[in-house]
Amino acid sequence: MSSASAKTTLSGSAKPEGVASPTTAAHTAPWESQQDVTGLNRSNEVPFPVAIVSMAVRLPGGVNTTEKFWDMLINKKDGHCRVPETRYGAEAFYNATRPGTVKTRHGYFLQEDIGYIDRSFFSMSKTEAAKLDPQQRLLLEVVWECMESGGQTNWRGQSIGCYVGVFGEDWLEMSSKDTQHMDRFHVVSAGDFALSNRVSYEYDLQGPR
Repeated sequence: MSSASAKTTLSGSAKPEGVASPTTAAHTAPWESQQDVTGLNRSNEVPFPVAIVSMAVRLPGGVNTTEKFWDMLINKKDGHCRVPETRYGAEAFYNATRPGTVKTRHGYFLQEDIGYIDRSFFSMSKTEAAKLDPQQRLLLEVVWECMESGGQTNWRGQSIGCYVGVFGEDWLEMSSKDTQHMDRFHVVSAGDFALSNRVSYEYDLQGPR
């Protein structure tokens, strides 16, 4: 994140360094409305402004660029579709009334093949790539697109943090069914904690210091 971007508030107006917008401060400075129990004078302490400088996406409905994302929003499109046959046999599990069955044949799925990854672009072997959680595969590609979109360069070795929010451990559960099939790649390829670590490792992000 460049210094110019970092000093731009969410409203888009530039602020002098050390001055935050009321909106930003209200969300990032909880101590202003709480009693100071530390004994420290925080009256001059101002949270650092945050700016979103780029984005990249993989969303249901074939949305894999920001232009397609914008088109979906503006034209009120929907990514709702039938369950792809490559995921699971929806007909075999579907029943609208029977307990213990799936109640729908539809959902929100990525249209692309989540098994693909250009492993030659990253530092991983064929064996490791084959065992890699699809979330990691997609995230590695999306991070590169995000960096490219924001014009970010020379990030390797820099004090940059990587924070990932994730929901679902399908790959971990599937790969844990056969305990005899686990190997040294299991931990770093399937755990949710490995997502941010994988990105930091591949892009050499050193994290906040």
